[in-house]
Order: sequence, then structure tokens, then C-alpha cells
Amino acid sequence: MTSHSDLISEKDFAATVVKEAELFHWMVHYTNDSRRGRTGFPDLFLARALPGQPGVAMAWELKTEQGNPSKGRFSPKGKWLPGQDEWLELLGRCSEFRSGLYRPSDLDSIEEILR
Repeated sequence: MTSHSDLISEKDFAATVVKEAELFHWMVHYTNDSRRGRTGFPDLFLARALPGQPGVAMAWELKTEQGNPSKGRFSPKGKWLPGQDEWLELLGRCSEFRSGLYRPSDLDSIEEILR
């Protein structure tokens, strides 16, 4: 059985997440064409500091329900190009930094995190 979240494109999903983040006063950097960015870097970088609270920064990769994060690989010239999986793992180990892989079916959780 196909759910609504199975049909949403990555582009539409990203637009929804960016709109929601901005609604809750997050600063957002969205890489809409990953071919022009650093290899493997997550789609979204979000940051916010509420009055009287420490700031929070997050890096999120957005995929369709069937999509998978890229894996690291060697370029034709032999240079290591980190994958999205490596970026998310490394950033997730940083103190006071959150990273994650989110899908359209996670929209409720995303809204909860962004509040």
C-alpha cells in the first residue's frame, strides 16, 4: 500500500521542511543542487538560539522514502570524496550538534524538533 509520504519528491519535501524551519525562526542554508556543493555535505544546515538558551545547530540530509545517503568514494584522480553517511556520522559526534536523515514520513517529528 502506497502512502502519501511515498509519493512526495525530495524537492517538495525539502521545500516543506525549509518553510517549517523558517516559521520557527531557524536560520536555514539549503543546498538545492548538491553537484555545486561540497561532496556529501548534508542538504540542510539549520541554526537557532532562543533568548536565554544555548544555540543549536543541525545538519540534515533529506531523502525520499526509498532514497539512501551517498557513500564515500574515490574520484577518478584517486582523491577520497566523503559521502553523506560520513558527514552525518562525523557531525553527529560533535558536541552540541545534531545531525540526522529525515524522510517525508518524519514530518511530525521534524515539526517537534523545530519548535
